[in-house]
Order: sequence, then structure tokens, then C-alpha cells
Amino acid sequence: AQDNIFFSGAVYPILLAVVLRQDIFPDFNLGRFINAVFDCLSIVLLMLIAGRLFGRREALLAGVIYIFYTPLILLCGMISPDPVTILLILLAVLMLLKWHDKENSRNLIWVGVILGVLVLTRPTASLLFIPFLGGFIYDNRMRLKNIAQAIIKSVSVFVLIILPWI
Repeated sequence: AQDNIFFSGAVYPILLAVVLRQDIFPDFNLGRFINAVFDCLSIVLLMLIAGRLFGRREALLAGVIYIFYTPLILLCGMISPDPVTILLILLAVLMLLKWHDKENSRNLIWVGVILGVLVLTRPTASLLFIPFLGGFIYDNRMRLKNIAQAIIKSVSVFVLIILPWI
């Protein structure tokens, strides 16, 4: 593969620089520990989302599957932006679900912020904004005029976050 196809965004290298500058653990152990913490938070978010959508028993099953899924176990111990990417995707989904519970434009603004940071973590994740926005618009197509301002705020925040890095 070509070297310029898979490139990382700015967030994870900055996070690693800050973490490794502390010189608490030898080598990259602190970075691995941070990834393990992100992975644990991802399990919690996945269980919250599954519980909200399917029920308590299914949420527990989703958590158990996540815990024992071998590729995620291997990623947790590596220096990789994947645990942060997974965490941010799950956090964006949870914020969308919170918006459906209580239609507060702050939740949609947070979705824009999270997806903007996600793009700065993994630039190929910019493609996720399209299905997030498309699904949201489709789900609310009958009252699009009422929520257009919240959508514009979310898209504006997303663009403002990624614009300096383009």
C-alpha cells in the first residue's frame, strides 16, 4: 500500500505527546493504559446505547461480546487511534439518542463537536458525517423546518473544528 493512503489526524498524536511527556511509565505503557481506559468507556457507552435501544439483557450481551471480541482485545494493547475512534463514534450515537429523548439543540451541537474531533482523530471518519446527517434528516423529515436551525448549528461546529486542519 502507499504511505499516503492511511494517515492519522492530529488528535491522537497530540494526546500521545502529552501522555508520553509525563514519563510515568517506561516505554509506551501509559499510552496502552490510556487506550484500555478508552476501551472500558466504550464498553459502558455500548451498553448504554444497547440498553436504550433493545433492553437490559441485550445490553449485557452486547457488553460481553465486546469484552471477548479478539480484535478489540488486541487493539486495546496497541498504540493505535482505534479505541479513541470507537469511543467517539459511540459517544456521537449516544448524544443523538439523547436528542431524541429531549430535543435540545445542545445535544446536536455536541454531535457536531464529537464528529469534528473524530475527523481530527481519524480523517477517513469524515465519511461518517454523511450517514449521521442523512439518517437524522430522514428520521425527522416531517418536521425538518422546525429543526433546521439545530442542524445548521451542528454542521457549523463540525466545519469550524475541522477547517483549520484542512
